[in-house]
Amino acid sequence: MPAPLAATLRPGFADPVFDAQAAFRAAMSALAEPGTIRSLAGLDHAPAPLGSIAAALILALADYETPLWRDALLATPEIDAWLRFHTGAPFSDAPDAAAFALVSGAEALGDLDRFSHGSDLAPEASTTVILTVAGFGADTGGVAFRLAGPGIDGTRDVTIAGAPVDLAERRAADLALYPRGLDLLLAGPNAVLGLPRTTRIERI
Repeated sequence: MPAPLAATLRPGFADPVFDAQAAFRAAMSALAEPGTIRSLAGLDHAPAPLGSIAAALILALADYETPLWRDALLATPEIDAWLRFHTGAPFSDAPDAAAFALVSGAEALGDLDRFSHGSDLAPEASTTVILTVAGFGADTGGVAFRLAGPGIDGTRDVTIAGAPVDLAERRAADLALYPRGLDLLLAGPNAVLGLPRTTRIERI
């Protein structure tokens, strides 16, 4: 006889209230100060191939009112069951109908136009994209970007391994849409970095 679903699911946060609040604060701080690397305790026991930091972020942010899209690599029965149990979020097959999108890597990101950018009257009705990347810092061999905009004193340089090499070009169109646009949370191995819709990005 099969084990009950709850018995077969991987656990979520050890302390659901405290850990969710910590992950939520890290995400909000990362978006408030773009390009600042915010350390975060991930969920190493999340079902693969969902990354531990992406898992912590989505458990902290999603709920039954926030439709969730995930790319083909992450849309597995085990991950779906885990997300459904721990967040209650309904799944969306359409990226532009999702409040949050889980993207396993740069190759799965696709055209940013496929996600919701909100509207002039409801810019908050946009998709927040959680993109898993390989890491941050010059020692990662990643792509270097220069950031500017609200939350940044002058400019801020960051190096991101696993980000699309054309990230700056992809994001440039968003600036013309403000207050519409996408907010991105980049989930590394042990930290999160935010790129809100107001951030100007230049490859260096």
